[in-house]
Amino acid sequence: MLEVLWDKITGSDPLTRAMRGADSQKFAEVFSRSTVAFLQLPRGCENGLDPNLSREELLAHLRADAQDLAQTSEFIPFCRTRDGRKALPLFTGKNFAQQFVHAYTIQAKRIMEFAVIGVQGRTAVRLFNGADSLVFNPSTKHEYELPYEFFARLRMIPSSGGTQF
Repeated sequence: MLEVLWDKITGSDPLTRAMRGADSQKFAEVFSRSTVAFLQLPRGCENGLDPNLSREELLAHLRADAQDLAQTSEFIPFCRTRDGRKALPLFTGKNFAQQFVHAYTIQAKRIMEFAVIGVQGRTAVRLFNGADSLVFNPSTKHEYELPYEFFARLRMIPSSGGTQF
């Protein structure tokens, strides 16, 4: 009970504490049983929408893109280039994903239609292909780029399971 209260006060959680520790094996174990959130944009919306769209145009885009996301079986996580490297943003909670989306939208000066998808850690490792780094909770006070040793350890986790929406 005290740990849950502490987590709420500090914004920390077991996964965050494990990633900031020194033991990459312990982190991999905690990660494999945790749920992490990925972001996804509808196909064709990678650059966002013009903020000057009329209300009707915006609603039409939102409906079409929501239908597209619901019907697709392909999941392509949102990545961004950072310092010449492809960084995959991951989130330990939906509130951190919301903070990132808000900051990213303001920076891009575009309407971004992000979907937040929770995935169990042992399944998430399949989605790391092409990523040079993992950045947890970017654009929040809990932003943390995972050390290479920890990232390499995660790639050794056998994947299984499914996505959680």
